[in-house]
Amino acid sequence: MRVERATSGGLIVTCRYCGDRHALLAQAACPACGVVDESDVQYFAHVAQGRRASAEGIHLRPPTLADMQRAREWRNHPDVRPGLRTPFMLTSEQQEWWYREVVCDRRAPSRWWAVYDGEEHVGVTGLEGIQWENRLAEISLLIDPARAGQGYGRQAVRLVLEEAFERMGLLTVTGECYESNPVGIAFWRRVVEEYGGEVTTLPRRKWWSGRLWDAMWFTLTAEAWGERRKGAA
Repeated sequence: MRVERATSGGLIVTCRYCGDRHALLAQAACPACGVVDESDVQYFAHVAQGRRASAEGIHLRPPTLADMQRAREWRNHPDVRPGLRTPFMLTSEQQEWWYREVVCDRRAPSRWWAVYDGEEHVGVTGLEGIQWENRLAEISLLIDPARAGQGYGRQAVRLVLEEAFERMGLLTVTGECYESNPVGIAFWRRVVEEYGGEVTTLPRRKWWSGRLWDAMWFTLTAEAWGERRKGAA
């Protein structure tokens, strides 16, 4: 569910399942579809009260279908596809299915957020393949290609790592970037350096443009994150 503050000062909930907007209710059930998702309501009530993770004005929100359809357009951009694990284009129907079956399923091994600058949607980030028993996940990030190079990616990474290490209790976040995406390689190398991560090369990981490309595989840890936070204090 998405929670926002009304002009009257109360909290307004947008149901992530049916889209109905209504006042935040004590029983945490949508009056339109009846879905109860108390954990989301409690968490996003904190968001609406101003205790959301934020970095220099950039913040994370629970994604709406409209957010994810916008992200689909970014994903289908020719400058983005060389860096995708699955570089085929998506239709709006495919994206809606994925949103409802994966993003909206709290039992799925992934968590997703829309990245906003004020009221402007600038990206999507997430943690995929979550292994709760091993306390690890893989990071995913997509920034509007029209806003590339403006610092949104770096700030979004900071926020999603904060979610992973400080709220979700994960110990390891991994990521993969293909050498067919040199801009992405440079970006993630800076991230690894900033957060004290480790890098290895995985050979022959992606077929693109008539050849196989190696990949950079990186690991970020809660321990290194904690040391960085102490150093910044």
